[in-house]
Amino acid sequence: MNANIQGSGFSFERAALVLRNRIMEEAPSLGIGLAVVVGVNALTFLASRTFVFNHDNGAMWAFAIVISGLLLCAQAFKAMHDGKAGTDWLLLPASPLEKFTAAVLDYVIIFPVAAALVATGLSALFHVIEQAAGKIPGPIWTFWNVEVLKAWAFYAVAATVFIAGSASFRKIPFLKTSAMAMAYIFVLGILLTLGAWIVVRSHGNIDAGFHFENFNFETEDIPKSIEDITLWVGRIAWFVVLPVFSLVYGYFRVFEKEARDEVQ
Repeated sequence: MNANIQGSGFSFERAALVLRNRIMEEAPSLGIGLAVVVGVNALTFLASRTFVFNHDNGAMWAFAIVISGLLLCAQAFKAMHDGKAGTDWLLLPASPLEKFTAAVLDYVIIFPVAAALVATGLSALFHVIEQAAGKIPGPIWTFWNVEVLKAWAFYAVAATVFIAGSASFRKIPFLKTSAMAMAYIFVLGILLTLGAWIVVRSHGNIDAGFHFENFNFETEDIPKSIEDITLWVGRIAWFVVLPVFSLVYGYFRVFEKEARDEVQ
């Protein structure tokens, strides 16, 4: 590595090199995933002359990207926990912060954007093939619309959680992180419901529910100000507290693991 990037402090160049290595290592797995998507669509085209991913309002494209991304996030620091691979990870000429930053950029931004571009290209190709086959083609899926951007916002939050889970759990990180995330949502829902009941109990019975960033009331007796407050508390808890905590916690888990391994 060049002497000008071996100094102390955070180096964007070192982080970029780690990021490049990540992408190269993931390429075979991503190629297999892409082959599976193409294969599934090819089978449905042979059976019905339609590509299934183009005929569900784009939901299957988005679902495939989100699930693939979260599975990758859950394996983000697999090498750090493994025997010989852990030694190779420790010897990478980059700081824990640079390695962690590379993982976050990879899974929160680069992967979903690249996957969405590929999905749009495949969707356009499938559209043309269906049209040539004499079928009414499904719409071309694109990611430059409000609904997809909202989906990415939820994905980005979930990605930070699964990255932190990968840094924390050596075995079955996807399942363990999923369980922890569900527990967070459940506890937050109970706290918000209890808080709303305490504040507005004089207004009669309430039926409230927390759905990710939304807190919904099933009664007209709740003051609008209380609804707004709980709505924003839910949004802040989901889009600010959870990702910030996940990023900070995940980084310190990586830092702690490297510090412990270096001592050994």
